[in-house]
Amino acid sequence: YHRRVHGHETDEVQARHWLTTASLQIELNSPRSWAMLASMYAHGLGGDADNQTALLLYLAAADQGLPAAQSELADLFDEMQRPEEAFKWHLRAARSGFAQAQYAVGVRLKAGQGTAVDVDEARSWLAKAARQAYPGAEEVLESLDEGGETDDVD
Repeated sequence: YHRRVHGHETDEVQARHWLTTASLQIELNSPRSWAMLASMYAHGLGGDADNQTALLLYLAAADQGLPAAQSELADLFDEMQRPEEAFKWHLRAARSGFAQAQYAVGVRLKAGQGTAVDVDEARSWLAKAARQAYPGAEEVLESLDEGGETDDVD
């Protein structure tokens, strides 16, 4: 929705309008469309940013099991200073194998952000993210193995 398509510049205002229209149609309702629309609202693409609308749309998509939406919802909860909610949604996405969320869970467990510190569990999640070649996971995992500290939270 925000790329150059078939040689034409995209129109974010029109994209937001049509995605909203499509999302309201029962036969076209899908977690992916809700998540895309949520992203547009969260980032102010095609109109003003509206985190409350983004939150509702991400929740709808996340409740349907879309890992990317669960992770984006967690990031939005982080922005809203709600680390426990953020951890909960990252963990749901991580359990489905979503590497970005596995990394986030590992880093949060290491730092005790939104959850209790659990270095062994952090190591397990970071290893899962590293096996999927998620950027930074191997480095944070190595710092754990060396007993070092890092405050990288993504």
